[in-house]
Amino acid sequence: MNHFFLDGTDFGIDTEKSSVRLGTGAAEMAGLDIEIYGDERLAEEAGEDEAGKWSWILYPPHLYLLGCQIFLNPQRAVAEAQWDEPDNDETEAGLYLLEHFDLRAVSLRLLDRSRLEISGQVRLEDRWCDFSVVWDEPVFRSP
Repeated sequence: MNHFFLDGTDFGIDTEKSSVRLGTGAAEMAGLDIEIYGDERLAEEAGEDEAGKWSWILYPPHLYLLGCQIFLNPQRAVAEAQWDEPDNDETEAGLYLLEHFDLRAVSLRLLDRSRLEISGQVRLEDRWCDFSVVWDEPVFRSP
């Protein structure tokens, strides 16, 4: 089951728009670009309550981690990475939801190209909120 939780709300994953690009790198490192788009229908449902916390959204959230370098462990078929502040000179990272929001404490695991797990925090307005992604059978695209 695919999930994109943001502050306790599951926005699902639009698997047609979302993608993972895994490039090559030096030794056991590889370049990684990830774009996760929430599901349109679930975003509409979340925004229906005019007094609710998502009443202000117009479309689904978009999580992006671009230009990341990750450690590949060929013995375990696992790729893992952690970033305290993933948006830096080499990496572009954030959550887009009407504007760009910063991420922190991001943890990523790619299990044998069959499961992607990402968790961390995003700064929405004036507070940090938890987010997590679980995507079974992620869509790999050419780098």
